[in-house]
Amino acid sequence: MFLNFFQKLDDVISYLFDNSINEKKFLKSYFSNKKITFLDIGANVGSYTDLLNSTLQIKKGFLFEPSLTVYKELTKRLNSKKFLIYNLAISNKNKKKHIFYEYKLSSQSSLYKQNKFFNSLIDLKKKSYVEIKKIDDFLDRNIFIDICKIDTQGEDLNVLKGMTYFLNKKLIKLIKIEITFFKFYKNTKIDYVDIINFMEKYNYRLLSISKIKFKNDKIMFLDAYFELKK
Repeated sequence: MFLNFFQKLDDVISYLFDNSINEKKFLKSYFSNKKITFLDIGANVGSYTDLLNSTLQIKKGFLFEPSLTVYKELTKRLNSKKFLIYNLAISNKNKKKHIFYEYKLSSQSSLYKQNKFFNSLIDLKKKSYVEIKKIDDFLDRNIFIDICKIDTQGEDLNVLKGMTYFLNKKLIKLIKIEITFFKFYKNTKIDYVDIINFMEKYNYRLLSISKIKFKNDKIMFLDAYFELKK
């Protein structure tokens, strides 16, 4: 009897805390054969765009990447007319010039200076300047977005705050956002509770999680999919 109980308990724990999903399978099932329009905010080298392009039928993709070096590589590699690529940072304000910190590990580059969390991986390569835009002020407000991916290294909540028109008008179906549990950057705060509350305020529910990363048995960050409630 006790063995049966603990086996069931183990099954429940394994079910609840499985730390990965098959994103290709998930996305194929979610969108079926629909042609999608997506935003890749913080595109970096284009890994998520590649995932979408190899999994789904793409109608149009809008990619935003603040690093000029990475942006140039993206424009060379993704030269199809279905991809529009911009050398911009996205936030909740419009600003012509803002410092951008480019690190050895390009995925960690940010509008903010890093704390010494990743040691040598965060060696600063250079500082540059980038223009910042709000999605609400940049995109055509008649566009319906099937997926919006946000990975902006400390600026994720502000990115959401800069697209409230689209959220209020229910013009974004699925949002994938990186949620962090440590303070990786100076002049930022740990805002995962704020992000979850913000998504609830705009009628989004947590649908799935992926890519959970740990350090010393402590969760550092994960990617969360939020779905517009029906």
